[in-house]
Amino acid sequence: MGIEVRSSVDGTKTYSVGDITVGRLYEFEGQCWEHVFLGPGPYRPAFHTDSDEVLYVVEGCGCMTINGMRMDYFPGKELYLPAGTSHGFEPRSRTHLFSVQTPPIVDLETGEADIHYE
Repeated sequence: MGIEVRSSVDGTKTYSVGDITVGRLYEFEGQCWEHVFLGPGPYRPAFHTDSDEVLYVVEGCGCMTINGMRMDYFPGKELYLPAGTSHGFEPRSRTHLFSVQTPPIVDLETGEADIHYE
C-alpha cells in the first residue's frame, strides 16, 4: 500500500489512504492522535492486527459496519475498536473523525500500514 507523507506549513504530517485523508497531530510513546476525513463512500471493511483505535465523530453522519453489525454514526458518537475489529463506513455526508491509536496504524517513517482489507 503506497502512502505518501506530506508536511504542512504548521508541521502537521498528512497522508492519504485511498480516499481517506489523515492529519497526524501528535505522536508519543507508541500512541498517536489524528484527524481523519472521509468523503463520499462506501469504504470497504478493514481491520488492524496490532493497533487499538478510539474514534470520535466530530462532524458528519452515516452508517458504520463493525464486525458485520451496522450502526449509525453522528457527531458525538464514540467508538472503541480493539485490534482485529472489522470496520467499514458509508458516509451520508463529509465525515471528520478524531482518532487515537495505540500503536499508530501508519508508520510515517517507513510508510508501512497496519491496514488489512476483508
